[in-house]
Amino acid sequence: MAILVTPEDDIQQIINAARNTTAESNSHSNNNDLPTWLDASAIAEGQKFVRRNFFLIFFVHFISLILLLSYLPVRLVLLKTNRSHTTDLALKRYLSTLRHVKFWYEGDLTSTNGDAVRDVRKVCKIHSGVCQRLSKDIAVMKYKNILCESERTQELQMVKCFDMDNNTMVQVKEEIDTSPHVISQLDMIVTQYCFMGILTTFPQKFGITSKMDKEGLHGFIHIWAVIGHLLGIEDRFNLCIGEKTQLKECILHDILLKDLFTAEKNTMMLWNALVSAMSTFVPCLSINASLLYILDQTLDMKVESLRKNATIHEQSCYKFMIFLFTTFFQFSTVRSIFNNLLRLAICVASCKVGIWKVIINVS
Repeated sequence: MAILVTPEDDIQQIINAARNTTAESNSHSNNNDLPTWLDASAIAEGQKFVRRNFFLIFFVHFISLILLLSYLPVRLVLLKTNRSHTTDLALKRYLSTLRHVKFWYEGDLTSTNGDAVRDVRKVCKIHSGVCQRLSKDIAVMKYKNILCESERTQELQMVKCFDMDNNTMVQVKEEIDTSPHVISQLDMIVTQYCFMGILTTFPQKFGITSKMDKEGLHGFIHIWAVIGHLLGIEDRFNLCIGEKTQLKECILHDILLKDLFTAEKNTMMLWNALVSAMSTFVPCLSINASLLYILDQTLDMKVESLRKNATIHEQSCYKFMIFLFTTFFQFSTVRSIFNNLLRLAICVASCKVGIWKVIINVS
């Protein structure tokens, strides 16, 4: 049942309810059955959209992941699992995630025993195991204020640039995340937003302008409605069900960007590991270039200081990204070439790090 999200106080109530509800509240109940609202034709349309825009979609996933790594609850879990802080570890983790998501996009999401459905459920069980394993440790990190203000390093210089350019006073969080759960429904929908929100909210910023692709976006959103449901997101919180525009705006501006603007040393460590890992098979990636694409190109924020502090290489990467998605990708042949190159790169990288067999077994 969808929630009305018009008044501002309703938005805050939804955020609070999601924060105080465990991610497992829906994972062991009715999500074993496909939702009654599932639309097979919409999923088929969404999968066609993914095939046409494979490279673009995973690029958006990458830059959105930079935002997600700034989000405190997710960062705590990643730091505690200790599998994302070096290039080699990050490559295995994120490449595995990439392959799972790719499998969901290409597999069967429309039948109860579909291959993609079974894979999503297995990932859901992994999340459940993480929750059980880390419940005590995460509680200590939250309530003993291990990441309290006195132990934070100085804000990153580039974050100060955001504040200076936009003439706003960014307030550092006074409280550590107060959710009683290792992974809450709020954490789930923030993650869901990072996979589908940026692209579907700002499609024109990534060259999605044709009528066919705009229609395909609706199918793409429906895919994430189903994936979210299978992962345990309650329908009342699911960003892809009903009208949740204001909720999505709140997640972007009041949660993700707020945490980005108050980033600290562990965030930079995770960022560096992510970029180093992904650069092993996708060139022209950098933190500053990606942040410029998010903040300057996509959100139209004033980030002149960030632009000036970027190296020549980072500025070149940023300009190449703009040209690639807004101009070059208007040609279907170019899209097809980049799509196939990324598919090949994923296969080669998977073989190199030895996760090919693992993913096949999980899938």
